[in-house]
Amino acid sequence: MEPSNTHVGEVLAAGADDPQRSAILRHAEVVTLDPDRPRSERSDVFIRGSRIEAVGADLGHLADENTVVVDLTEHIVLPGFIDCHVHAWEGVFRGAVPDASFPDYMAFAHLACAPLMTPDEMRVGQQLTAVQAINAGATTIVDNSHNTKSVEHALAAMDGLRSTGIRAVFAAGAPAVDTDPEKFLSTFAELRSAYPDDDELLTLRLFSPMPSRGVFEFARATGVGVSAELVLGVPVPQLGLPAAVGDFFGEGLIGADDTFNHCIGVSARQWSELRDVGAGVNVSPRSDPHFGIGPAFPPVLQAQASGAVFGISSDNEVCYGLDFFTEMRTLLTLQRSAAFARLNFSSGEQAISPFGTLDTLRAATSGGAPSVGMPGRLGMLKAGLPADLIAVNTGRLHLRPRGDAVGTVVNFCTNSDIDVVFVNGTLRKWGEGIIGTDVARTIAEAERCRERVLGAVNTA
Repeated sequence: MEPSNTHVGEVLAAGADDPQRSAILRHAEVVTLDPDRPRSERSDVFIRGSRIEAVGADLGHLADENTVVVDLTEHIVLPGFIDCHVHAWEGVFRGAVPDASFPDYMAFAHLACAPLMTPDEMRVGQQLTAVQAINAGATTIVDNSHNTKSVEHALAAMDGLRSTGIRAVFAAGAPAVDTDPEKFLSTFAELRSAYPDDDELLTLRLFSPMPSRGVFEFARATGVGVSAELVLGVPVPQLGLPAAVGDFFGEGLIGADDTFNHCIGVSARQWSELRDVGAGVNVSPRSDPHFGIGPAFPPVLQAQASGAVFGISSDNEVCYGLDFFTEMRTLLTLQRSAAFARLNFSSGEQAISPFGTLDTLRAATSGGAPSVGMPGRLGMLKAGLPADLIAVNTGRLHLRPRGDAVGTVVNFCTNSDIDVVFVNGTLRKWGEGIIGTDVARTIAEAERCRERVLGAVNTA
């Protein structure tokens, strides 16, 4: 039984509420990303409840009469992608300004559209982005929700994520037009008191576009992590913004529950601190060049030189689609271009090895785990870890004849090749269908929201 068999998907989905549900994904080529054996092997993956119980050859003896057996002979199974930084509420404006400069983006998304969004429209935007993330194999996202106008807006946004079954960090942030930081911090404190701490799939954080000592002191006192845009020592002249001063470094304020996006202009000493405390860091392969942020080149070489574990992020959908295969290929091309340039033309600079496909896939999976606060516990297929995994169908024309599994995933696959997605042991995609979400209804609601908001913007 395989993903073309809709009955199997129905059986798997029907058992979602059973904590002892089990499934065996058989005869797949499995890329574990486990440091002990990261590359592919012909294996089975046994899932019980929300966890991976075993990865290995011929696991049929673990099955009982209720175990669903799925034949994935033509598939590569690998950990789900981790998107370390996306603004999910913007999903309803997908592709609205494909050629936007950074000022254009700010004017469109933050100054024009964001103030008009109702709580229910925030929910729809979140849901649409989360569904596309699942469709694209991203089982986890860090959602930097920088339009938290009220507790009601935040709770609706969280409901949108939760309704899809995706694993997410919800980082609530003030709208760009909000000039009263104390008002937002009061809103966040109220949200913090209303948030349940026992939600396995949804974690609350604070989002800060311009982090400072005060932000981190507030977060530490409130007991939450920070997700922050980090552009240090590099002004953003398009907006007349000065470089952030980075006064929170060296103060003992940064911890393993903090995540930093972009990471442009970070000094070697600061990279060392981020590495030593185990903070999550990520680079934005497409966003930085698109918007010309800082030097318009993601600081992947600096991250490598520091020894920090780093992930990658898609940032937004108003300009380009959420697609981790494109994100990985962009990262691979940019990193190799920069690495070869340094090798060929540097004089005394530290040599950086050009990326291979395994390095790239690691950044898209296990490298993002620290950004979710789960280092070593996510982005790998290993007994005892959450069953967040995807399977790509390799029987299609553009993938045959097929070579190395890792190279196939990074250099040849597309979103349409993803046949199976599990999040926390629950089936979320089967064949071409998203499980547990009425996609047609979500699209219809998103289009109504888009029409209303853009109509208001155009007549203002």
